[in-house]
Amino acid sequence: MTTGRGKGFVNTSLAELQWAENPKGRHCTWHMKWDDEPDGFAYPVVSVLEYAPGAVVPPHYHDCDYVSLVLEGDFTVDGRHHVAGDIRFVKGGTVYGLVAGPRGCKLFEVQTKAIGALPHHLGEAAGQRWWPEEFATPEDFLRAAARLERLRPE
Repeated sequence: MTTGRGKGFVNTSLAELQWAENPKGRHCTWHMKWDDEPDGFAYPVVSVLEYAPGAVVPPHYHDCDYVSLVLEGDFTVDGRHHVAGDIRFVKGGTVYGLVAGPRGCKLFEVQTKAIGALPHHLGEAAGQRWWPEEFATPEDFLRAAARLERLRPE
């Protein structure tokens, strides 16, 4: 990751991603929290997600609005097929699930608020724990992630 002159931006690339495995594939997240910002979870979150071929993500919603760009592969949400190049704008509170296509898919997402990015699972997946066991609450996980993944201009 490199920075330019000044303190207002950070440059990085997909080649510099630090992936974390999850049950449906893997992901990488950047918390757009600058070192000089106050505590809280009102900052945006940027993620790259990869879903394995045929992965099923159960119905859920996020409290914040977000945008999702399909980088590779394909998936289906509520009967609509999405392919590389498609962009989805999703209003906070919208319930959806997805099924990755036979090649899987890679998505680039920007969620407007870190605290709103947390998924709320419904149906059989309701109450499903998605954050690592070493953290008591999702908020504890977000605090730790923001310390590790925040943007630090040099």
